[in-house]
Amino acid sequence: MKRIGKLLVDLGWITEQDLQRALISQRALGGSLGTCLLEHDALSEERLMRALAHQAELPAARPWDLTNVPQVVRDLLPAKVARRHKAVPFRMIGNELYVAMVNPESLEARDQIAFVTGKELRPHVGNEVRILVALDRYYDAPSDERYLQLEARLDYLNERISDRPGPRESTESVTVSDLSRRLAVVDHPGALAQEMLSYLAPKFRRVALFQALSHGVRGWRGVGLVSAKELPQYRQGFHEPSIFLELKAGKRCHVGPLSRVPAHRRLERALGEPPVEHCFVMPTHVGRRLAAVILCEHAKHTRPGTDATEVERIASAAGEVLARCIRNTKSSTSSLSPRPSPAADAARVDEPSAT
Repeated sequence: MKRIGKLLVDLGWITEQDLQRALISQRALGGSLGTCLLEHDALSEERLMRALAHQAELPAARPWDLTNVPQVVRDLLPAKVARRHKAVPFRMIGNELYVAMVNPESLEARDQIAFVTGKELRPHVGNEVRILVALDRYYDAPSDERYLQLEARLDYLNERISDRPGPRESTESVTVSDLSRRLAVVDHPGALAQEMLSYLAPKFRRVALFQALSHGVRGWRGVGLVSAKELPQYRQGFHEPSIFLELKAGKRCHVGPLSRVPAHRRLERALGEPPVEHCFVMPTHVGRRLAAVILCEHAKHTRPGTDATEVERIASAAGEVLARCIRNTKSSTSSLSPRPSPAADAARVDEPSAT
């Protein structure tokens, strides 16, 4: 594995002089090389995280991922373990726990975190500064004033970058176009759900995915204010009025509160508290067949992180992935076997995991 300093020099993002200055600071003050480079304004936080993600071959935790982490997620990792391994859990999707780590390549740290949480670990490389300040905030691990001041300066610099007119280096880790490119190589519904929820989770307080079958829909996966226990057990037939029936009948999307029909009251119980206020409900089609449904909700009177048009684009891209999954399943079927019906294909390909 190429050292991060060498990688940054090879990328042309820092000079050899920048590297030597940062190494001198590291020997004097400690901390990671990335922290020292940030202190010298040798490169942006965005570029540092892109390089660290490339080096570790893992996704990077974004600054806002470590802001307002839900208590239920923080409580999964004991403070002693979090401080020892400089790790902060920031999201849970099904049985998958997303954790930002200063040293995600440490197998010992990953194994212990997975063991104590009982979750399937999704390690992310994290900025040392952000993680140490988050440990201070969530796990009572006092952070050196050096890191508190540097985080405040990074926030200021990131805000200035976002306010500049014209072309700029994006501080967003994933755009809709990025998501579409990532979905282009997805060949399994479980991976599709993970990518979609990872993208939508920071933008909404609640996201739920449903699978559509010939007779109705069933809960699949969710994130945010979603009951991990109740959603997978949810079933709704097409025999009674509901937003799912409307989507199957051809409605393009639903934006607003849910009507007070019995099917929607059962849906709200499956989603969990608090009640749904204002949501986007989008269909995903394979050909003309309803294949899945995306429900996104943001808090009332707050500006959503994305809009219905963007969710519609994501739903369309998801339909292409599901169609590809069906084609792959068909191609892997023996030519001597009876050809399955489209409905049988969809039921097999769309089978959700237990999480």
